[in-house]
Amino acid sequence: MDLERAIEFILQNQAEGWARMNENAAQIKENSTQIKENAAQLDQLRSLVGQLAQQQIEFQQDISEAVLAVAEEQKRLAEAQRHTDENLNALVAIVDGLVRQKRVE
Repeated sequence: MDLERAIEFILQNQAEGWARMNENAAQIKENSTQIKENAAQLDQLRSLVGQLAQQQIEFQQDISEAVLAVAEEQKRLAEAQRHTDENLNALVAIVDGLVRQKRVE
């Protein structure tokens, strides 16, 4: 009788062990699937981050070029304004000279 109970105990434990092992195998399979999905998503994210970084670099280059163009245009406008001021000063001097000359006569 003790031998039967011992065998029954051993068989019960073995059955429980097999059941746990099957549960663990199913969980491992599920985890492996999830890991593969996560790896694929990470690859997509890496690709997107790379594209975003490249676009940011290109945007910064475009902005730098635009800023340089604006600075050059400001220089050109400043030079044009200097010439205009010189011409206006010359005109004022001529008109002033003519007005003073009329006063004297």
